[in-house]
Amino acid sequence: MNAREEAGKIYRSLTPHKTSNLIHVKGGPNRRRNVVGWLKFYGADSVTRVHIQGKWYYQFIKSRSMGGAISNPISSKTKRRAARVAGKLAYRIWTSVKKRGYAIPVPKRTPKIVKTYVRHILKANQINWKIKNPPDKTAARELELYLTNDGDLYRGQYLPILKNLILKVRKGTFRKHMAARLFMYLVDSAAKKYEWQFGTPGTWNVMFPRRTRLRVARSLVSSFLVEARHGNYNNLLPAKYRNFKAEAAAYKKASEWMKK
Repeated sequence: MNAREEAGKIYRSLTPHKTSNLIHVKGGPNRRRNVVGWLKFYGADSVTRVHIQGKWYYQFIKSRSMGGAISNPISSKTKRRAARVAGKLAYRIWTSVKKRGYAIPVPKRTPKIVKTYVRHILKANQINWKIKNPPDKTAARELELYLTNDGDLYRGQYLPILKNLILKVRKGTFRKHMAARLFMYLVDSAAKKYEWQFGTPGTWNVMFPRRTRLRVARSLVSSFLVEARHGNYNNLLPAKYRNFKAEAAAYKKASEWMKK
């Protein structure tokens, strides 16, 4: 059991606003310092150290029902700042779960280190909460089937996108993430048309949230790469690229961007 796990186990046994019993932390001074630091990180605001018969014992106070103070073992200045932000964000999430029954969304562009610290704090406070909301796989599959079987969408957007991408493949300028962004225009149009036929007006982005639509776009990119490897889109290339002598060498070179 490392210092963080031991600190989390001790913290879960504490009672808010009450001084704990004497707790002995095994190990050397560095390990004890790390355990105490993680306890401060989780929310044990006050720590008292007592030396009895050659051993150090600690008393902790859980002043709030939800913690998030900064700890000693985090030496980097950037990490200390991230821990402070994570403590405040975790406290807001905890109050939202207790009052409303659901967690508030995490602000966009939140650094990964802050999200990691938020998970640690919430786990120590026995709050099972995931930062990312997974996409709806069933809705994504239904939208993809609707998109690929609609003739107007195929002729109007899908086919021009395929021509664009296969040309970028041959030129060597294909990028997977940019292809997904291009397919998102098609997926948005398909979602709006699906909502026009089967749903309530103005609810297409509720029926298919952005994460669900992005899953469809990435699935379309994967399907395109599989077909492009077998040369099934060569007939969509312009004439000057269709009779390229080193076709086998070009697709061997193209295997590099397909892995990106």
